[in-house]
Order: sequence, then C-alpha cells, then structure tokens
Amino acid sequence: MRRDVRAAVFSRRVPARISRAYQQRLLRRGRLAYRSHTLAEMATARRAVLGERAGGGARLLVRLGPFPGELDPDRLREMADAGLPFLLAVDTSRALAREEVELLADLRRAGVAFALHGPPDVLSGRSEKALGDALDAAEARLAGEAAIRPDVLVAPTLRHAHWKALAKRYSVIAGDRRAVRDMGYQGTPLFRGDAVWLPAYERDPAGLTEAAGAWVPIAARDGVDAAALAPHAASWEEFLEAVRRARG
Repeated sequence: MRRDVRAAVFSRRVPARISRAYQQRLLRRGRLAYRSHTLAEMATARRAVLGERAGGGARLLVRLGPFPGELDPDRLREMADAGLPFLLAVDTSRALAREEVELLADLRRAGVAFALHGPPDVLSGRSEKALGDALDAAEARLAGEAAIRPDVLVAPTLRHAHWKALAKRYSVIAGDRRAVRDMGYQGTPLFRGDAVWLPAYERDPAGLTEAAGAWVPIAARDGVDAAALAPHAASWEEFLEAVRRARG
C-alpha cells in the first residue's frame, strides 16, 4: 500500500495522556488543524490512488444534536424541508414528550438519520458493564418511544479502553474536538477495528465544500444555511451503507 494512503486512512495508536494534552493545546492554538492536516492527507491519498479522477465535490456529513436540547424544533423541520441530509443525535436521559416524538417521526419521513447521544457519565466511567447497561437502557427507550434503532453513537466523551465494546454495538462512533483528550488527534473517518471513528473537528462548513471527494464530518449548529449547504451534503444512509460493505 502506498505510504500516502496508509498515512491518511490507517488508525494510529492512542497516544499517551501527556501527548493527548499537547495535541489539545496545538488544536486550540491552530497549530494542528483539520483543514490543513487531515484534509491535506486525504487529498494526497486520493490523488495517489485515483489520479485525475480524484476530484469531485466534498461529501459533508452534517450532524446536529443533542435533541432534545437547545435545538429549535421549527428550525430542524426547516432544515429537513430544505433538502439538507443530516444526522440527529437523540438524548434519552429523560422521556421524550409527545411533540418531540412527533417531530422525530416527521424528520424520519423527510430522510433524516438518527444516532444515540451517549450518556457522558458512563462513557467516561471505568465500568464496561455499567456502560453496557446504560446503552441497553438508552437504546430500549429510543426504540420504545420513537421506533429508532441507531447504528451510530455520538460520544461527547469516551474512554479508549471501551472502544472494542462500543465497536461491537455500532458501525460508527462519532465525537468532536473534545475527543482528542481521550483518543488523541486521529484522522476522520477511519476504521478502528470493527467500527468507524468519526470525530468532527469542525462546526463551520465555510471553505470545506471544496474538499475534493472527501467525507467531511461537521458538528453543525442549527443556524447554518441549509439550502446553501444541501448540495454539498452527503446522505448518511449512503455513508453507513459504505461502512457496512467495508465491514463485510
């Protein structure tokens, strides 16, 4: 395999704690940046494999959540109606109200995909059994209240020691910049064992639509211009199907 491709798509070992803390500081200071680091590696890898066929527009994987929370329900409907494919992370830490269940049903009919928003307290805890029990309960509530059985976990924090257990349950595990503290800075998306690790280091899609051919995860806000973003956004079902095929 070409060295450029290996550098872009192969997972790296989780660094030691002091190295992860250093990477966090580099991110805050802009000396380690997704746009100039990971996207550059991905572009080089695509050119190495595809040559002149390496172009094409970016495939933005837009994610919102958690819901319920501060997200405006009317705005979520507007974004779905504008044709923006996105994934919504659903928080099951309390029972969903009737109008919230109705909104999720409307969004599902509009083509929105769903993830489970993982409980931060058990994701960051030491007990793998407590984590499994909490995820069982969260999945049961989500299935019982909204008929959603997610194949994606959004993990606001996690212990890398839990990765194998989580990868057995979900095809994709998504995080954000906070995950550098736990996993180190990693490329995105990439396989780690049985699941895809998909940290979203960016919240603002500006300038990312030119990332030729790459899957680009974005933890967006509900204030984004959905109509302008929609032509560049990828279907989450298409992405998940590609992951499932790769898993065999």
